[in-house]
Formats: sequence, structure tokens, C-alpha cells
Amino acid sequence: ATGNKYDIYPIDEPTNLSALAKAAGISVEELKEYNPELIQTISPADRKTYYLKIPFKTAEIFAKNYASLTPEEKQPFVFHTVDKNETLEQIAQKYNISAMDLVDVNGLSGYKA
Repeated sequence: ATGNKYDIYPIDEPTNLSALAKAAGISVEELKEYNPELIQTISPADRKTYYLKIPFKTAEIFAKNYASLTPEEKQPFVFHTVDKNETLEQIAQKYNISAMDLVDVNGLSGYKA
């Protein structure tokens, strides 16, 4: 789908995929097509540097956009206080992620989609 050409940009901190996609000017789905190993909602936290693949000839624009992201935008984790009657689906919708991602990221058990 993405062809063989892409640029690579080193990411030195765990960063929210939606912020990375925004910096690259593509959707999170497209970002995952370039980087199929990205299964969480953030770049890998267990690596010192993650080499992100982005569309060919976009590294310069990406670097500029990435530099202008706020720490809040890059933030890999969001602290959310759950309201008494709030469901996983409602929380997932609010952050534009799937309920299963929410379950995975938070290490929840016993949830069936």
C-alpha cells in the first residue's frame, strides 16, 4: 500500500500516535501502515530511540511539526477520572481509540468486545 519509499525519523520519547500522525500530516491508520509493528496507541516506550517511518520526502515538514507539538500533545498517557456510570466504550470514544486499545494500554482483564 505504501510502496517502498519512506523517510525515517528518530523518536526519542514515547509519543502518542495521533500526535505523530498529525505531525506527518496523515491518519493514524496510515501511520500504522508505514509502521505495522505499532500496535499500541504510543510509540514503543521500551526503546531508547524508535525509528518512525513516515511518507517519502516529508521528514523536513515532520521535524518542524514534531518540534512544535506541545508536551500535552505528545503525552503517551492521559489521566482520565472515570465517572460513576461511564463505560469503556464512552471513554474510548472520547479519546478516539478502540475499547480494546483502552483495555490493552491499561492492562484491564475480563473485558470482551
